[in-house]
Amino acid sequence: MSAPLVVNTTDGTCWTRRASTRGGLALYAMAEVPSCPDVVMATYEELVEHGIAGEADALPMPVAPASQVGPIAHAAKNTDLLLADATERRRAAEWPWDMWCRICLVRLTSHRTEADALEAADRHVLVQHAPQAEVHQLMAAGGLVELERLRARVAELEPLRAKFADAAATVAELVVERGKRMKVEHALRDRIAELEVDRAEVLRQEATNLRRIEREAIPHGATGTRTGVLKAALILDERAEDLVAGRAADRLTELFAPTQSLREGETGGAS
Repeated sequence: MSAPLVVNTTDGTCWTRRASTRGGLALYAMAEVPSCPDVVMATYEELVEHGIAGEADALPMPVAPASQVGPIAHAAKNTDLLLADATERRRAAEWPWDMWCRICLVRLTSHRTEADALEAADRHVLVQHAPQAEVHQLMAAGGLVELERLRARVAELEPLRAKFADAAATVAELVVERGKRMKVEHALRDRIAELEVDRAEVLRQEATNLRRIEREAIPHGATGTRTGVLKAALILDERAEDLVAGRAADRLTELFAPTQSLREGETGGAS
């Protein structure tokens, strides 16, 4: 036998069939609720526990149009409709969807105590809407106390936030200063490199002059003097090569060595 379309319980509530489970069980919701999720609908067996006052397999046929009793009655009817619409809009604004589901559960579980019914309704709200559930918990468990605790925590963290902001500003200033200092260091290194190149060129020129003196000004019989001049020229050439080779090694280190290695090298050299 198919489930009835309308069921009236002994507490005066009218339930209408809205949906069915996968197993084919009919699901009912209160007629005064225009829409309701399946999870809070009642089965026919649950309505039987409340007591069935009557049921119907079809909705009643609409009655014939009432006779017109005059423009005053017609205007009063329109006023009633407008008032009902305004009341519904206000209800929708003041009582959100979760509250209507909560009312459904309270009516459905009226055979238990009111506290148990409210607890069951709150569990449903917690499962369905976690963010709104937090609000319900605050309101149900001393929301003002929790709010004051949160405000105190915010006041406690505000000084820390100010300290972190000052520290961040200091770090930013240090980064800017370090950038300026590095620019100066690079400029000095470039200038030192130029001076070392010039010095190497001067040393080579001095070595060339010594060799010319050895060939042109020193007599052939002065072997010791000639040998000393040639050694001095060789030493000058070696110093010039060392300057060029050392600068090339520094350039390679700057290009390929990690920044951390450079810092460790500077620290080790300072110690």
